[in-house]
Amino acid sequence: CGGHSKEPQISGYFLEAVMIIVDDRFKNQIPPLSSEEYALLKESIKKDGLRDGLTVWKTASGQVLVDGNNRLEICRELGIAPHVFEMFFDSRDQVEDWIDKNQLGRRNLSPDDFRMILGRRYNRAKQPHGGERVSSGQNVHLDKTAETIAAEHGVNERTVRRAGQFAEAVDAVTH
Repeated sequence: CGGHSKEPQISGYFLEAVMIIVDDRFKNQIPPLSSEEYALLKESIKKDGLRDGLTVWKTASGQVLVDGNNRLEICRELGIAPHVFEMFFDSRDQVEDWIDKNQLGRRNLSPDDFRMILGRRYNRAKQPHGGERVSSGQNVHLDKTAETIAAEHGVNERTVRRAGQFAEAVDAVTH
């Protein structure tokens, strides 16, 4: 099962949250809310209930939280049982790419957060699939990868490649 060849399967039902596993690597992939944003979200959930359920990855070891870390925390604080939307992925890479795509669609990203997430998507997509990456045919693949991601997010391919370099540099400093 390759991580990038298939789209994740999405189930069309909600479940009551019984046991949700919070994966720190997934959680840290998402830029944190400011204290003001967190307070507004908490007030909204208190007033209107949880409108957007949590997204989990159904694995053999349980339901791993993919999206909704703040909502889960707030629901626990308020004693609200959240609804859970299950998705089925083939790999952690596929989950990470879904998280990044989802985050890039949100409006509250700082320019650096946007660049970091865009760069992670590009770096993950251009990962070698075996063998040396020296042929000119492979460079065409990298150009197509950058062009595809650029088109998805309304930027040019140079921006995507620079974002990839930025993400690699940040990753080198933080890990």
